[in-house]
Amino acid sequence: MSFASTLAFQSFWSQSWSAPLRLACHWLTRDPAPVVPSIPEALAPDWLRPLCFQREVARAIRDRLAWLRAHPDQAAMLYNLDSLPCWSEVDWTPYGRGVLRSWKDERLLEHAQLEVERLLRIMLAPPRLLGEEDWTHAALGTCEHLAQLYRELRRRCGAHAVRVALRHLLTSYVCWVPEQDNEEEENETE
Repeated sequence: MSFASTLAFQSFWSQSWSAPLRLACHWLTRDPAPVVPSIPEALAPDWLRPLCFQREVARAIRDRLAWLRAHPDQAAMLYNLDSLPCWSEVDWTPYGRGVLRSWKDERLLEHAQLEVERLLRIMLAPPRLLGEEDWTHAALGTCEHLAQLYRELRRRCGAHAVRVALRHLLTSYVCWVPEQDNEEEENETE
């Protein structure tokens, strides 16, 4: 990911693929993002692609945040400490060549879910607290990690299979409830 130009920032702040993500972040609706000219999606950086997947992730995060607001008693995170946002440049670095190829499919899917939750937590953090640039770096770095995971899964399984698997993963994450709560509900009904 290269932040030498403003293209990456413009891609986040002004493009349709990130609109659901921007709308999910109540900080951005209270404190509007910088005004940047809209650029065609064709100019979005390649490392963010596929943009259709980024849109699905953004919608899942938006829906999960809405679900959490509607169910505050079940507002738990799936990965607690592991999904904490990464605010340093080292954490925004793309996965190294060959790293993802050494992971099993299950680990790739689990890591995709972890990165989705990390992105959700970034949306919960106020950009002004960290600095708009660092906040955007963290968001885009996480989006890049998700894109890398998608591409590796697509290479292994094919486009259709990976879309089905990731759509299922995102759908199940939106209404995820901690297992502990599920067990308590089952005991109460017995």
